[in-house]
Amino acid sequence: MKRKKYASLEEQEANYCQVFIEHMNRDAGSWFSNLHAGSIDSFDDLSTTFLKHFSMFMSKSSTNLFTMVQEKDETLCEFVERFKTAAAEHSDLPEKMGIKALENCLWLESKFKENLMLDEPLTPQDALHRSQNYVLVEEYKAPRCDEDDSDHTNGAPSTGEPVMLQKLVGTSSAT
Repeated sequence: MKRKKYASLEEQEANYCQVFIEHMNRDAGSWFSNLHAGSIDSFDDLSTTFLKHFSMFMSKSSTNLFTMVQEKDETLCEFVERFKTAAAEHSDLPEKMGIKALENCLWLESKFKENLMLDEPLTPQDALHRSQNYVLVEEYKAPRCDEDDSDHTNGAPSTGEPVMLQKLVGTSSAT
């Protein structure tokens, strides 16, 4: 499935709003028709206004999806698993709203959040698939407290470089 190219951001926003409105039920359509002209400037405005109005009617799990946040000491992997569990409880949520909920829950400085904002995923599954790349990077960068540096560097002090590089440097200086 190929993503449609839009001539402008305004055209893209208008299309998102149109698709959102076309999928509203009777009550939501009535709510939308009673909005003041010009009160919605973007899809973010529409989705935020919609959520504020209808959040009181959402199931507890739906509301939790939009109010959950990635905790300070929570890894991306842990958060994504928690988010997937919460999202699975209400499969009737429009895909766009699920993606927006995921984006809003992440840390402000999250590279994954930045990626979701700059290159909007087509589906929640696409977003979750992308998260795995960021999980791998996070796990790679995580300090390994359970490893003893002296075992990997032949007793040499750690320079913060990868272990292989330390061995090569140690070997080349010995020759």
